[in-house]
Amino acid sequence: MPSPAPIPTRRSSRASSNAVVDAAAADVLPNRRTTIAKQPPDLHLLEYLKTPDSNLVCLICHSPFDKPVQLFCGHFFCRDCLDHAWLNQPEGRKTCPTCRSRIDPDKDTRPVPKIIETMLDELVVKCPHSKSGCGWVEQRVNVHDHVMLYCDYTLVECAQRDCRLHISQKDFHKGCLHYTVSCEDCHVSMMKKDLEVCCYLSALYLMAYIVNVGPPANRLCQPVDQLPSL
Repeated sequence: MPSPAPIPTRRSSRASSNAVVDAAAADVLPNRRTTIAKQPPDLHLLEYLKTPDSNLVCLICHSPFDKPVQLFCGHFFCRDCLDHAWLNQPEGRKTCPTCRSRIDPDKDTRPVPKIIETMLDELVVKCPHSKSGCGWVEQRVNVHDHVMLYCDYTLVECAQRDCRLHISQKDFHKGCLHYTVSCEDCHVSMMKKDLEVCCYLSALYLMAYIVNVGPPANRLCQPVDQLPSL
């Protein structure tokens, strides 16, 4: 007796759709970045919760020290600030930017006392991306790890290889968002990456406006910079 013919298998619609997605991803991936490049935080641009002690402030950049060094004359400076100040001074004629004492960079510079480094590390700062929405507040010693490892708002290169703009780390997986769209409610043109934030801020502001003033006479969705005053 002949064996029955095998029943042909049918792929489910879900499997078919997954295959389409995988094929599409295969087409896109060659043009996508596979690694995320980040810039470490610039300590000179940090916002401090309290005014730092004047003894911790560089006399050149007027910001708390970053990689500080001490000169034999007793003055402290950021390493990069000192190098920049000496840039146009000839070899053998380097001087202290404050008291103008003659300095031998190889012999007359030394690490600052440990207590200075500890006091700098314990300064409380905001995340460099606080204005973008990050609420992180911590000691300065932790800001590098926060920005490089954890902050969703750290700027990274766009996922699209041929795009030279930057995007928040949290949006990297969404692909390139650097194209113009129009808000469906207020019809204002903006980049796709800004649409979500703009509408969110507008909604929060208008909720406060309704509570304090009442329903606005015009449309509810408006650009953030055109919202009525409370």
